[in-house]
Amino acid sequence: MKIAICDDDQEQLRALEESFSQYRWERGCEMELCRYGSSAQLLGEIQGGARYDLYLLDVLMPEVDGIRLGEEIRRTDWEAALVYLTSSRDFALEAYGVSAFQYLLKPVERQTLFSLLDALRTWRQTGSAPQFAFKSKAGLTAVYQSEILYVEYRNHILYFHLENGETLPSLHIRVPFEQAVAVLLENEDFLHPHKSYVVNMSWVRQLTSNAFVMGDGSLIPIPRKNFSSVKSSYIRFLAQKSRRRGPFVFAGPAGEATV
Repeated sequence: MKIAICDDDQEQLRALEESFSQYRWERGCEMELCRYGSSAQLLGEIQGGARYDLYLLDVLMPEVDGIRLGEEIRRTDWEAALVYLTSSRDFALEAYGVSAFQYLLKPVERQTLFSLLDALRTWRQTGSAPQFAFKSKAGLTAVYQSEILYVEYRNHILYFHLENGETLPSLHIRVPFEQAVAVLLENEDFLHPHKSYVVNMSWVRQLTSNAFVMGDGSLIPIPRKNFSSVKSSYIRFLAQKSRRRGPFVFAGPAGEATV
């Protein structure tokens, strides 16, 4: 695994390097670690063709801040994991705007870093979906995208309905629904069939004439004006994924037809 750490705090760089060395020794895994004390230096390397599996980026850096650096990385690389390091939670939603894998507060404890690296290795080995983070009463909450059945938007609050039956509410959001869930909509598994819902099509049980029936039995309404495009998107999704759980059934006014 190739890892790049970028932080203008030399003490933080040394601490992270020591933690990575300890992890490599304890887990017996191969890692190539590159340190950058300047975001401009790392940006130049990236523009010159350098690629890493994992980037740990400080958010607040002179010349090029971590968020902008992440945006530059995403111009050419959507496979790498981005992890942001900062002493403030204020940039969390911006960090997840570039599909960050995680957001860690400084100082990063060694066990926290170890858990992150374990999760990243599992993700790369199994192909599990990345995480999505949002602000809740409990703090910054992260859930795996693959575990989200659908997201409901009510009274400026996001409700994340998960496959384990939990429903996790966000704090009051101050941006439009589409903007708040933009990262999810970049994932081909997710669809925005209704102004107040985003659906993970992997958990759709059935498409009726006016709704998605989800795996937990919930009905996600589909406005008549959206139905044709929603149906086309869902059929295309099934064809692309080739992972049907059974026959796809469209239940129309005149009865049922198998597609």
